[in-house]
Formats: sequence, structure tokens, C-alpha cells
Amino acid sequence: MIINKKFWTKNKARQLLLKKNQFVILLCIGIIITLVFSTITINLASADVTEKPIFNPHEDPTAPTNYTETQYCSTCHYTDPDITMSVTVYSQTTSNITYYVTGSSEKFEGIEGWAVFDKLENNKVHEHFPGYFTLPKDGQTYMVFWVDNGTRDPQDPDHPGGSANQSITTPNNPPTVPTIDGSTSGKSGTSYEYTFVSTDSEGDKIFYYVDWGDGTNTNWFGPFNSGETTTKSHSWSEKNTYTIKAQARDEHGAMSEWGTLKVTIPRMIVTFNSLFMKFLERFLHLLPILK
Repeated sequence: MIINKKFWTKNKARQLLLKKNQFVILLCIGIIITLVFSTITINLASADVTEKPIFNPHEDPTAPTNYTETQYCSTCHYTDPDITMSVTVYSQTTSNITYYVTGSSEKFEGIEGWAVFDKLENNKVHEHFPGYFTLPKDGQTYMVFWVDNGTRDPQDPDHPGGSANQSITTPNNPPTVPTIDGSTSGKSGTSYEYTFVSTDSEGDKIFYYVDWGDGTNTNWFGPFNSGETTTKSHSWSEKNTYTIKAQARDEHGAMSEWGTLKVTIPRMIVTFNSLFMKFLERFLHLLPILK
């Protein structure tokens, strides 16, 4: 009975050790798999997407051109002197501007196309053959590409086509100088209200910045509609003459010149008459006591 008990105890210990070893082995396998998948994910995330062309080249000399690619790539199609392009203003409103883009190639025989990208290399619009595109009047710079994929020559498979590009900056007028309205004099420690208003020719939203002339300011606040009046209150702790300055900025960053308004918090002016009147008031107040 004692022998069986010892054997059972040793056997149980071996089973526990075996389970522990199995757990350690499975844990190591799990860590290795996690590291492998993490490495694959990092490699995929770091892939260079700029290797994609704006328009995919022909797969063979007779394959149709694919115009669905919208990736930014300034080097996928080499700049060719035989390819020309033109971007002209077609029409505009107070907030938008429409361009007409066209181009030509005397070297390649493929269907030509174009694409427009913003400063973050996002595709705004793309099409084949000459056409129109509309952008907001935001003062931003855009890159326009004219691309000819050509008919891939089996003798020159590395040059399926060429391209030309041109940068354009849309117009954006700043808001008007803010008008400041409010009290031009007052008492120290008393709060006064001031209104600010500016207009934007493109109808953009407007932000304001106010410098109170005493070392304090509002920081930028808004947005407000063009022509909408906004109100701020302020008080000055010391008697002096202060210049309120206000600047307007539209939603695209164009800033106006400074608008100004002078405010006087007067110092106390002591005159002989004021002193005499104060003495007389005090004397009359004490007269009943003297009687």
C-alpha cells in the first residue's frame, strides 16, 4: 500500500511537470507567431505607395488603358518634352473657380488623360481627354498632371508613355479690415462691450483675434459668417490710453490688416475748484456738529 502511494505521488508529479513543459512550449510558439505576423504587418505598412502610376500602363501593346488609378506619383511617368499641357481659368464664382485642362502628345499614340492632386497628394478629380475641374478659392496649391500612356512598344517596355505637370494656386482674398465699435472712454475696472465685424468676398467663415492694448488678447475665436457681428467685453485696471487692435482670418488662412480703436481711461484731474467744492461739502457736513 505504501509503495502504491509513493508511485502515485511520483506519477502525479511527472504529470504536473509534463503539463508545465507543454504550457511553456505553447507559450513560446505563440510568441514566435506573434512576432512573425507583426513583422509582416510592419513591412506592408511601410510599402512605398508612390510606386503606383497615376494611370496604369498597358499590359500589352493592344490592352486598353486603365484610368481608375488615383495615386499621386510625380516620377512614374517621365516628363517628356513632346508632351504639352495647358491649364486656363474657364469661369469663377465668389467661392469657386473652374479650370479647363488640355494637352497633346506627338510621340505616343495612346489615350491621354489628366489628374489633379492637392498638397496632401489626395486625388481631387481625374479624367481622360480635355476637360474641366472646379476647385474652391482657398489659396492652396494643386498639381495637375497630363499623362499619355502611349502604346507600349515591345522594343521599349520601360517607357509606356510620358507626362507633363503644372502647379496652380487658386485665388483667395483676405477678409476686410475688421470694424470695431464701442466706448472710446471709460472708468478703470468697468467692463465695456465691443463689437467686431468683417466680410469675406468668397463668403468664407471668419475668425477674429483681438489685442486689448494692455498685454492681453482673446486668441483666435470663431468661426462666424461673413458680415456677422460678434461681441467681446473687456475692462482695464489702470488709467491710460489704450489701442484695441483686431484682425480677421478666413477659414483658409488669409488674414486681413489690423483694425484699431483708441480707448481712454482718464486719470483724475485735480483742480482748485474741485478742491474748494469738496472742502465746502465737508464744512457743511460738519456745521451741525460745530453748533
